[in-house]
Amino acid sequence: MSTTILKNLPLIAFLLFNAPAGISFVSHIDHFESGREYFYQGKTKEARIEFRKSERLNPRLDEIDKQLAAEVIRYLKEIKEKERHAASSRYTAARDHEAKGNFIAAGRAYRELIEQYPGSKEVTSALDGLYRVATGILKDEDRPRLFAESNYSRARRLFQFLSERLPFGEKAARVQYKIGLSYFYDDDFPKAALHYKRVIENYPQSPYAEKALFGIAMAYLNQSTAPPRDQTMTRRAREKLRNFQQLFPDSPLQKDAEEKLFSLNEQLAEHLYRIGTFYKRQGELAAAKIYYESILNDYSETSWAAPGRDRLNELTTKAAVR
Repeated sequence: MSTTILKNLPLIAFLLFNAPAGISFVSHIDHFESGREYFYQGKTKEARIEFRKSERLNPRLDEIDKQLAAEVIRYLKEIKEKERHAASSRYTAARDHEAKGNFIAAGRAYRELIEQYPGSKEVTSALDGLYRVATGILKDEDRPRLFAESNYSRARRLFQFLSERLPFGEKAARVQYKIGLSYFYDDDFPKAALHYKRVIENYPQSPYAEKALFGIAMAYLNQSTAPPRDQTMTRRAREKLRNFQQLFPDSPLQKDAEEKLFSLNEQLAEHLYRIGTFYKRQGELAAAKIYYESILNDYSETSWAAPGRDRLNELTTKAAVR
């Protein structure tokens, strides 16, 4: 035993006997023994943690401590080599699953690699692979319902996992957009709009901001109701499409936006016409006139402009006769 430890035995004894209940003193030797036990159990992550604790606590006061420190270094090197081979094997297995189109198994393997071997050189490639297989599950290219609905949530979990590890840059915007898309495909339009908004707010310069704004409009459109009912979501969809047209005039989605906007204008004009007709039948001619005029002022290009004008002329004629 070293002379330093001998000199401090009274202090050590005092600390041990007067320590608060529940507190124990674990030495670097205890951590070393725990690390070695984990090592031979194949639990390299736990072994590495224990060896690091032993390394931090080791005062290296005598030859025994120096020898122990050397053993810790040796074990840590072996752990690093084991984990290097394990990460490489896991990556190869993930790629094989992906090549065979087994995206669920591939996603699981990529995710385990990222979680268990965060310091390995394969992590960057695994993140890219995880994005590919999540997209494969989602099938965002043509949206055929080839998979059970649960696969949209499966893809979403992978994208959310990626989002936690890719908080910045172009890849982050892409992943956030795909989370919104997964909700859209799952017919959860409010959540889809929420995640699309995050793309615009957090990554306004990203190419995905364009798709996200269009996606918000589509999410609102899918919540729109028939003309006799409330048209709040229809108006929101119209507003977002008009914003989209102004902000992204060269977008390949412009034609689709124009077609959708035409349909929404027709719907909103019909809604006004129905309300005007209701008031006309109730004898509330002044109120009816307001709605017919709104059609001519705001939706003059729709098919409801002509009948709206006719009804307005009728009201004007009746007023003159009176």
